Amino acid sequence: MSRILSLSFATVIAASCASYVSASQEQDDPACLTNELDKELISSSVAIVAGECHLDAASKDKLFAMQHAQYAYSWFAYAQQLSRDVDSSYLKQAAKKIDELQVKQHEE
Repeated sequence: MSRILSLSFATVIAASCASYVSASQEQDDPACLTNELDKELISSSVAIVAGECHLDAASKDKLFAMQHAQYAYSWFAYAQQLSRDVDSSYLKQAAKKIDELQVKQHEE
């Protein structure tokens, strides 16, 4: 497969994943990307969208809140690894959510 065709294919897959994540958010469904895709097909913007989905799900899905917060942190860290232009506030938000959930667990 040619390099251009490979990049186009990767772009289509990434866009499809981003629209899937957006659609699931609109339905109040906390189904977010975990790690189903080859890392070669994930851009920093797709990683941010996945992280935002998990961060949102951490607030809505009480049973799996910690797992969602950890996934969010992981996605944001991966986005920063892919592009140094990614705002560090994403990681700070996820870390704050993890800290809040840990405090809640100790209080219960």
